[in-house]
Amino acid sequence: MQSLADPRAAGRRRIAYVHDTNVFGGMETLLLSMLQHLDLARYEPHVLVPGYRDRWRQSPPRLLQLLGEAGVPVLRPSAPPRVPAIGALVDVFNIAATLRRARIEIVHVHTRHPEAARRATLSAWLARVAGILRTEHLPPGPHVGRFTRYSVVPFDAMTDVIFTDSDSDRLEQIRVVGRCPGKLVRSYCGIDAARYDPDHDVAEAKRKLGFDPAVPLVGAIGRLHVQKGHTFLIDAAARVLRESGPVRYVLVGSGPLQQELQASVERLGIADRFSFAGFQADYIAYMQALDIAVMPSLWEGFSIAMQEFMALAKPLVVTDHPSFLEAIRHEQHGLVVPRGDSGALAAAIESLLRDPPLAHRLGRAARQRVLSDFGIEHHMRQLMDHYERLLRQRRP
Repeated sequence: MQSLADPRAAGRRRIAYVHDTNVFGGMETLLLSMLQHLDLARYEPHVLVPGYRDRWRQSPPRLLQLLGEAGVPVLRPSAPPRVPAIGALVDVFNIAATLRRARIEIVHVHTRHPEAARRATLSAWLARVAGILRTEHLPPGPHVGRFTRYSVVPFDAMTDVIFTDSDSDRLEQIRVVGRCPGKLVRSYCGIDAARYDPDHDVAEAKRKLGFDPAVPLVGAIGRLHVQKGHTFLIDAAARVLRESGPVRYVLVGSGPLQQELQASVERLGIADRFSFAGFQADYIAYMQALDIAVMPSLWEGFSIAMQEFMALAKPLVVTDHPSFLEAIRHEQHGLVVPRGDSGALAAAIESLLRDPPLAHRLGRAARQRVLSDFGIEHHMRQLMDHYERLLRQRRP
C-alpha cells in the first residue's frame, strides 16, 4: 500500500475511521482503498480500533500491518476493565478521550451489523466532533428483533449520515430496522477499475498457481461462511462434473465452514477436483486464474469482490440477491440464479463452459458496467462532500 505519511498542507481536518470487526474482507479492502483516494491536502486520516476486551471487535493483524506500512495512525483507546456494565461505560469514555486527544473532527464508522458501533457512536457524540457518519456494509437481514429496532433509535439520532452501499440495502434498513429515510444515503462502494487488467494471461495465471491451463477453472473467493453459499456451489460442482467432464474448482478463503465443506467434497467423491486455497493475501492472482467466477451468496452487500471480478472481465454466476441485481443484469453482465438452487447454479456454469463466446461477451459487458457506473473516485467525492458540509455546520 502506498505511504500516506508524506507531509501535506497545514490545517488539514482530522478524520477517524472506526473499524468495527475482527475479519479481513471486502470492508477492509474498501477502507484501505478509501484511504488511498482521500484528499490528503484537506484531510488527515486516522483509524480507531475500539473494543479490545471484545474479540469480535479486534481488527485483524493484516489490516493493522497495512495501515502501519502506509503510515496511517491507529488510535488505540485504553482497554476497559473486565466488568460488563462498568467496562462498557469506561470503554465509551476512553474512546471519547482518545478522540479528543487526537483532535478528531469527523468520525466515520464502518460496520456489518445494524446494532453495532454503539460505543463508538456514543463516544464520538460525547467528544463533540463536528460530524458522525456510518457506513452499513450489509443489509440487516430477516432476523432483526424488536430490541434492535428500538435500541438503534438513539444512536441513529446521534449520527448525521448513514451510508448504504446499495439501494436495496437502503430500503431494507428502512423496512426492517425502521431507520429514518432522511439520514440514509446510497453510495456504491466502488473500486479503482484501472488497477485490473481485463487482458491478463489466464493460462499463465493458472500455471503460477499450479493449475493445468488446459482444464477450465471455476471458483469462488470469500469467507467460508454460511452467508457465502459454498454448500450450493459444491452440490452444483458434483452435477457439472457428471455432465461436462473435467473441470477444476477452487475455493479461496477461510472460515468456520471449512471442515464441513471439505467433508462434503469427500462425501460426493469430488475431492480430487477441488482445491481449498485458504486465506490468500494476494487473492487477485486467483481471480485472474479463473475461467468462471461464482458468487452463490445467500445475502450480500454491494460486494467488492464482485466488482473486482467484473473489472477483470470474468464471466460471473451470481444469486438473485437484490444487491447483485443492482449491478448485474441477467444475460447482459452475467448469469443470475435463484439463491439456494444448486440445479440452477450447475446449469448456469455448464452454459458458460459450453459457450465460450457467451462467457467472453458477459465478461466484457461486466467490465464496461464497472467503468461507467462504479468507481472509488465517485464514492469518495460523495463522502468528502458530506465531510465538508458537516465541518461547515459544526456543532456548537
